[in-house]
Amino acid sequence: MERPKRSTGRPVGRPKKNALVTTTEAPDSQAVANGEFKRKLEYFQFKVGQAVGALKPYLNNESEVSAIAAIQELEGLAAMDISAPFTFEAPQPPVLQS
Repeated sequence: MERPKRSTGRPVGRPKKNALVTTTEAPDSQAVANGEFKRKLEYFQFKVGQAVGALKPYLNNESEVSAIAAIQELEGLAAMDISAPFTFEAPQPPVLQS
């Protein structure tokens, strides 16, 4: 009396090579990460621009110099060209007016 074979449903042995299947290259992970970072930075710049637009009407000539300088710095960040090479400039101390 023979016992029936138990099959797992998987073929036995090495898979056959298929000449029709072509391999596709995975997208460059560094380029994907850079693109994602660029989108996040553009969104950040957009939100900073919105915040500056909301705060600017409340500042006038009687406002603190440091507050006006901070708003101007934020405007510069919002308008910065992210495609241009970055150059670091040392922050200039605010000039106090007497």
